[in-house]
Amino acid sequence: MAVLAALLGGTLWYTRPVDLYTLAPGLEPQYLDLMLMRHTGDAADIPARSLMLTAEDGAAYDTVLARLESLRFRRLPLGSLLQVLRDQQSRTIHPGDFESWMGLSDGTDSLGLNCRLGWWVLATNPDRGPSFQAVLLCGGAETETEFHEFLWDIASESKSNS
Repeated sequence: MAVLAALLGGTLWYTRPVDLYTLAPGLEPQYLDLMLMRHTGDAADIPARSLMLTAEDGAAYDTVLARLESLRFRRLPLGSLLQVLRDQQSRTIHPGDFESWMGLSDGTDSLGLNCRLGWWVLATNPDRGPSFQAVLLCGGAETETEFHEFLWDIASESKSNS
């Protein structure tokens, strides 16, 4: 009974909502690289926007980083296995759906977040090599859509978007 309680307690602790710095301990981002695609319903017309910011960009960098820092994710037990299983499944694409890739780096360590139609994958690159894990964004589709709309608007207004 004690082993089961410890296992349950450990699982609950591991899957609690955490921030980016819990997912990538020691990361002190100085660079943000974002790529967004917004589906329109026409496979030939998928607008994309990118945004590259550094700490030297001041307010724009601080605004985007603060928004990223406010997100909370749930790590999943067997997250690497779940990531592989998620990759095998197909999803229906609706107009307005987003896909995104966000990279944060301090010049040495890096963290990548990939959101493909609501499916989030965390990529880290520790000394032992890249690691991929499925994670859940706390707050669901509404939080995800609001976050992507925010990034979409920032990318369209930024001088550094390409």
